[in-house]
Amino acid sequence: MERKDKEPIHTVERGRIQLPIWENQREDGSAWFNVTVKRLFKSGGEWQESQTFGREDLLALSEGVTEAYRWIWEQRNTARKSTKRTA
Repeated sequence: MERKDKEPIHTVERGRIQLPIWENQREDGSAWFNVTVKRLFKSGGEWQESQTFGREDLLALSEGVTEAYRWIWEQRNTARKSTKRTA
């Protein structure tokens, strides 16, 4: 389910597959991330979204999940390095 109150901090796209990445803040100011996954398709000339995937979507889905993981990992490492510099 997509959040209506804010925009994703980053979106990974692989063809018809999109993986919006959402940033959340803890009370101590540190961040954690969640990922939603959707497949875009046209029905009756209108773009629609689905959270179901066919065989032909699985490779793009796998690659997208890997890229999202790496992006989140980089954000965590960057945050840790900047915390160490200010400490």
